Amino acid sequence: MLGALLWLIGCDPTVDGGPLNECLTDPPAMGEVRSKQIRCTAEIPEYGEARIGDWVLENDRVRLTIRNQPNRLTQLTGGGGTIIDVDVNRRGDDIIELVPIVEDGWPDRVDIMAEDGTIHLTDGDDPSRTWSYRLDPLSGRLHISGADEVRLVPNPGTELIGRWAHGPRGTVVASASAPTDAGGWLQWTGDTLHLGTSSTVTRDIFQSESNVTFESDASHLELRTDGTLFTRFEITDGQVTHYTPEGSEVRAITAGHKPSPWSPASAGQVEPIGEHGFIEVEPITVAEEAVPFTVVWNDIRYSLPAEGGTVPVGPGPGEGRVTAGPRYTPYTIPFDEVVGTRPLIASLDAVIDRDAWVAFATSASPGPYERRTSKSLLSQLASEGFDYAVLVAEDEVAEGVPASESAIPSHAGSAAVTPQGTVIAWPWSRDSRSAAHGAAPWHALDTLDLLPWMSKAGRRYTAVDTAWFRNVGDAMRRTESPDLLLIESPADLSTIADAYDRWIPLGLIGKTNWVHTDSRVRDGILRAMLEGRSTPSTGPNLQLHVSGYGPGDMHDGAWTDETGGPIAQVSLEAAGDVTHVALIGPGGEALASWSTDELPVTHPLPQVPWVVAVAQGTADWAITSAVWLERP
Repeated sequence: MLGALLWLIGCDPTVDGGPLNECLTDPPAMGEVRSKQIRCTAEIPEYGEARIGDWVLENDRVRLTIRNQPNRLTQLTGGGGTIIDVDVNRRGDDIIELVPIVEDGWPDRVDIMAEDGTIHLTDGDDPSRTWSYRLDPLSGRLHISGADEVRLVPNPGTELIGRWAHGPRGTVVASASAPTDAGGWLQWTGDTLHLGTSSTVTRDIFQSESNVTFESDASHLELRTDGTLFTRFEITDGQVTHYTPEGSEVRAITAGHKPSPWSPASAGQVEPIGEHGFIEVEPITVAEEAVPFTVVWNDIRYSLPAEGGTVPVGPGPGEGRVTAGPRYTPYTIPFDEVVGTRPLIASLDAVIDRDAWVAFATSASPGPYERRTSKSLLSQLASEGFDYAVLVAEDEVAEGVPASESAIPSHAGSAAVTPQGTVIAWPWSRDSRSAAHGAAPWHALDTLDLLPWMSKAGRRYTAVDTAWFRNVGDAMRRTESPDLLLIESPADLSTIADAYDRWIPLGLIGKTNWVHTDSRVRDGILRAMLEGRSTPSTGPNLQLHVSGYGPGDMHDGAWTDETGGPIAQVSLEAAGDVTHVALIGPGGEALASWSTDELPVTHPLPQVPWVVAVAQGTADWAITSAVWLERP
């Protein structure tokens, strides 16, 4: 037994010998770089997603961990070898993943070895393809040999300031060039990144030896060179020390205040910030209920909670409005010159006193198009009048928010975006040990198999878009049915009619929806959605009833002379720019239509299997789910 154990240890080709097999918790000495396989949890950065068996590359200031086999962290395909933790000055991990972009794509299997302060990577199927991570001994400069570009999947809350990404724990990721920004993920050309604090990255990129102490009454300072902003950093207790490039300029900023003039940074002198401009808004109540709201000033939006607050609009002229979603009429703030603090007492009137306003499939971090925290995103949705939201990330699992911290009820979900269409499922729990935190490996699944995989035998709810529905066609009869059909606009009416003509009674869902329910709590809203009681809409609340039946209802018998034929009732609230409304039946044919001035209307219907109502304008629209007048 002992001989077999010694044989296994001796044949492990991926582990450095000697002390690097040990658990090493202290940083390397200054000027040294350590590379090794992780042997204990103490070697994993706080908040990090590495695990024992992954790899670490570190100097005295920066600690990186590299994912071992079998998978990358945020990508559905490809083997390990990507950087999953960046820890500066032992503050804790401040990224989700750094992904090198290499010629011919990332391999499915990667052999990893630590040697001489370097992490070496080799394509497991083609040994001629090799890459390496090298960390400079005296800085945060990371060189990735063989990389054409590097993609950052940022921590939620990361900001792109100038050309540098600033993580929520103070980590800066930068390059000599500006990144490509998709609103979420960031991508730099080249094979070199600089990691550290704002000050140390400034020193490393600009080779600066000028470490200047600034005193200021502001909250932050900004630095620029040749007229281009490259970083912003916080001031603590009125003072901060920061490296400054030769010829750079500095200014002081605080939200709501006029920034100080730019001045030479080398002098260490910062002009005081200018006068301020704030709008102090008292809480807004409607029918004795306080509501979150949005202040729009000079086309900039500020989200405020139900208890009101102060909006830092900055000194100067402007005009705006207070809104809280389509349920309420907006309040107009007249043109004014705001200097100092101006109080505002705004009032809103409810035009819709029932139904829930729901956001569905809202892009959230760590998807490629959003890097705000989900908590911040939900606060914005609350201020826009939403009662419930489903957040999703593309080919990832959205960051969830505990109910106790969420401004509105929500669920985290995932969107499998495939060439054959999109399948969305919720609620979803993240799994940091799996590719894309456990999202669907749709590359390895048949289109039909994807739906039950996403649903997990009915433990999750699912929605499919119209492209998926059209591509699956009649084969959908061989798989479980999705719960909802995701639509984008009235252009999807032909697909809707095709589904209903085939007796597939899917409820409709859009990115924004009115859900017809007396309940404004999560479970009541969700139940109504799954029953088909939703009306996808840009804001207008379109109401359709047929002889007392609403969207999602099914008439349980034939229409007789005694009961009378079906009678449609159509009305519209918060019409927006809608100009006309129509009733649509089998084949997508119009059964009747009216201008909005003619509403509400009552109209007899022929005996058709189903009917929906459609409202259309230039920008605004709404489509109800079907009222079923016959059973299949």
